Amino acid sequence: MPPPVSKSTTTSGATGKVSTTGSSSSKSTSVAKTGAKASTLTPKVKMGNGASATQVVVDGETYDLGKLKLVIPEMKTELKDKDNKIRKLEIESRDKTKQINEHSKEITRLKEEVHKLKSVLQLKVHKDGKPDILATIQESETPLVIQEVRSKKQGVSGESSSNSQSNVELKHHDKDFRSKQLIKDAILDNDFLKNLDSTQVREIVDCMYDKKIQEGHFIIKEGESGNHLYVSADGEVEVQKDGQILGRMASGRAFGELAILYNCTRTASVKALTEVKVWVLDRGMFQAIMMKTGIQRRDENIKYLRSVPLLRDLPADKLSKLADVLEIDFYHEGEYIIREGATGDSFFILNKGEVKVTQRIQGHNNPQEIRKLKRGDYFGEKALLSEDRRTANVIALPPGVECLTVDRDSFNQLIGDLNELRNKDYGDAARGASRCSMVSSPRDLVPKTKKKIGITERK
Repeated sequence: MPPPVSKSTTTSGATGKVSTTGSSSSKSTSVAKTGAKASTLTPKVKMGNGASATQVVVDGETYDLGKLKLVIPEMKTELKDKDNKIRKLEIESRDKTKQINEHSKEITRLKEEVHKLKSVLQLKVHKDGKPDILATIQESETPLVIQEVRSKKQGVSGESSSNSQSNVELKHHDKDFRSKQLIKDAILDNDFLKNLDSTQVREIVDCMYDKKIQEGHFIIKEGESGNHLYVSADGEVEVQKDGQILGRMASGRAFGELAILYNCTRTASVKALTEVKVWVLDRGMFQAIMMKTGIQRRDENIKYLRSVPLLRDLPADKLSKLADVLEIDFYHEGEYIIREGATGDSFFILNKGEVKVTQRIQGHNNPQEIRKLKRGDYFGEKALLSEDRRTANVIALPPGVECLTVDRDSFNQLIGDLNELRNKDYGDAARGASRCSMVSSPRDLVPKTKKKIGITERK
């Protein structure tokens, strides 16, 4: 019998050493490989009788090759799952980072608004340590209310102007469409100016003139009195407050509005980081715009009220007072302006669009349509004259409606004694109208957009 010849295969890698030993009739082989992963090697050595090696040794540990072959696919699947989780976490991380950046920008914006409000109010502290709001009101100031939104939106006010302001000629400055749109967007994006009506915004856009500011120069300085409203057109500016940088502004932002609205000192400094172009509006021109557009709007309201049959014979002084207290409400199609069974505190005159009136009638499960109203018609007076509850539903028809509204007190003082209102027969008894209880959702009665369109001077 010939002597047995040994066969050995040796593989060394970064993670360990694998050796396999077997018997053969006449051969001896030694192979060395580097750079391969020990865990992925599956050495197989044929014996003289056809058998193969079934074990490997890695770093002194012996493993069964059959079991390793089963484990490797599982490890690959597990590795793939972990890769997917890592990618998912990376996406989530990017989203969170984006949210943080957005929140940081919002915080910066809110800080700027807080600084503005503090400057306007000149907040004082009472002896109990709480803010003394009453101490912030200065008796010498008599601001002119230009616009107010009853739905809790920020109103636009301005210091009172002399009567001569209405005689100031509004000087328009030529500008291209892009510049006009930039100024308009900046005004509508500003919390203190966005509630100006379209006529006022248009006049501001036309009356602004351009000005160049050199790099490193201050456009406005904190603590100084201000007489101009600015809209950044080109270049980049930096906002500073109490010696600290609050942030930077690119083109399309309005600033300096508080000085012309409230005659207060500048609440922050704005410095040009590059050569900057700004659009400018003087305080006197702003006041003249407010007075002129306010008077025009009031005249338009009086003219319209005279066209309403109910009001055409109203004395001039009452008609003028009514124009001062009018508010304008906007309702989307399908929206309930008033709801049957609800309490009522407003009188409505249709200015644009149509509405349908529905009412609960005996013998019917659902409210029935009883009439439609158009421009110049009015409704809501019955609850103010004799009853606290609304006796019908009034629903806006497509594409929506615009109503002029009067509150209960003004209604009773100015038009509540008109015979046409008190003697009007609504036909409820003839139709068999049924009474219903108060609606359970009064929030449905609040219109989404309300603007006060009269001009009132605070005393």
